[in-house]
Amino acid sequence: MGIPTDPAKLCDLYLRRSTLQDNKDTLKAHERDLRERAQREGLTVREVWTDEASAFKAGVTREKFDKAIAAVVAGEVRHLLGWKLDRLSRGGMRQVGDVLDTFESRNARLVAHMDGLDSSVPQHRGLFAWLAEQARAESYNTSVRTRTTKAAATWSRAAPRTAATGGSTWARPPARACPCWWRLRTTQ
Repeated sequence: MGIPTDPAKLCDLYLRRSTLQDNKDTLKAHERDLRERAQREGLTVREVWTDEASAFKAGVTREKFDKAIAAVVAGEVRHLLGWKLDRLSRGGMRQVGDVLDTFESRNARLVAHMDGLDSSVPQHRGLFAWLAEQARAESYNTSVRTRTTKAAATWSRAAPRTAATGGSTWARPPARACPCWWRLRTTQ
């Protein structure tokens, strides 16, 4: 028995890790879960696409994500499986909606395995949209926390405690402070 060539029986997997510090064992576990899912559905894994980049930062090109989508558009496969929707996209409803529309026009499907979502189920479209916005918000919040923490470390080194500041870590609020800069100041 040979390898199937019918796109309806083939799937691609998409994996992503945000930074090089993320553990590669996690990606292996995600791939294992997706391969098991494909096998249960009688699909043969044709290609595993892996990006090691943010899905949120402006200007970041995810080459393997683009190739995975292009493979579906070209009709090479009809199924793209991702471990979770936030691993596929942090671009919100617009990006995910565009992918869903494109896949629907090609009679293809997108699966977010751990979220229990399958674009071939019409009722899942609204859930895809909601989770896409959740992923986008999660990325934004992580970005704010990271920037604030990095800025706080810089400010605390740059401005010694003085009587004029009431013993505060900062001599003045930072020029690009987040709205909660004063909370960080009082907790140190």
